[in-house]
Amino acid sequence: MRHRLALLLGVISTAAATQVKPVEFKTAKAMPDLEKCISTELLDLGDATFMRSPGDTILMIREGQGQPLIVEIAPPKISITTRASADVVRRVQRCT
Repeated sequence: MRHRLALLLGVISTAAATQVKPVEFKTAKAMPDLEKCISTELLDLGDATFMRSPGDTILMIREGQGQPLIVEIAPPKISITTRASADVVRRVQRCT
């Protein structure tokens, strides 16, 4: 999955793609419920793109020219793998 994500985000420069410690949450909710809740919570942040594969979904939200917000949804775990404000973390956590 990480390889696929790297290919999809190849436009991001190496300097902008510095490693960030993921913020992870445990969940007992099903994938459709998580996708709906998280996308609703983050709707106002920018253009959202879902990249789906069996068992997981990557939500990428891009606002402007900066690095996109990446949320990996793979029940029983949700991970924010890019820099995120405390507000974004709280919004995602509400969906768990």
